[in-house]
Amino acid sequence: MRARIATLLLGLTAALLTFDGVMHGLLWGRAGVLKIAEAAKAAPGQQPALPLPFAGELQVLWLADIANLLAVATVCGLAAWSPRLAAPPVLLVLAAIPGTLAVLLYGVEAPRYVAHMQAAAAAMMITAAVLRLRPTTPSTS
Repeated sequence: MRARIATLLLGLTAALLTFDGVMHGLLWGRAGVLKIAEAAKAAPGQQPALPLPFAGELQVLWLADIANLLAVATVCGLAAWSPRLAAPPVLLVLAAIPGTLAVLLYGVEAPRYVAHMQAAAAAMMITAAVLRLRPTTPSTS
């Protein structure tokens, strides 16, 4: 039963992170990342809202976030499909990615759905990893 619950949680995590990554990808041009880059090109005589090198960095960070989301989603999906592909300690380490992102989003911005989704993904990954840990039997000596 523990294994089935862990598999379900990892499958849900994979679906949640894939959805989040795809939405980030679709919003990449619309959500203001490209608009911020355009705003960095200020009119002559005006101070740019964001220095041009930082606008490019923001685009790279946005794309890196998409890649991280989809990579962790892939690992969760593979771990749900075959438990041998990801040991519980690997899942615990990977849970730090959405967990840290959630903490940063809660600290920097007002809580939004993205922060809640990342926190839920981290919690599900940690729970699945704990459920997959084998109970140790006490040694008799």
